[in-house]
Amino acid sequence: MPIKHAIWTVGEKPTPLAPGRLATERQLEEMIVAEVKQSTVEQASAS
Repeated sequence: MPIKHAIWTVGEKPTPLAPGRLATERQLEEMIVAEVKQSTVEQASAS
């Protein structure tokens, strides 16, 4: 039996996110690095 996975929004009426594509894997890598850097800055500011 196949298993279906989905990522949903959280809120009053949860809905599954629509599938999407990135132009390149590099774009995904840049997004991840930017998020990690932002989280690090926020953590340092909270200390």
